[in-house]
Amino acid sequence: MTRPAQTDQSALTHAATPAVVALYRRAFAEFGGRALWNIREVEAEPTLEEVFAITRQLRTEGDMYARRLAEQIEQTARADL
Repeated sequence: MTRPAQTDQSALTHAATPAVVALYRRAFAEFGGRALWNIREVEAEPTLEEVFAITRQLRTEGDMYARRLAEQIEQTARADL
């Protein structure tokens, strides 16, 4: 029996690609005050771990548009893993 492939945890500590960073910045620009009010935006290049942290917050605190952006961020970030 084979085990399912697991994401390498060290991959989450690498800087995100420019496409992911652009979506990260967009999330703060559009939903910072409503859905990301308790998370500080990373000024430097965010890691994938920091990017995935805001997607959880967008899903729980945001509206339908925030959830859609969270899905888009996750899809783009997972393509980089």
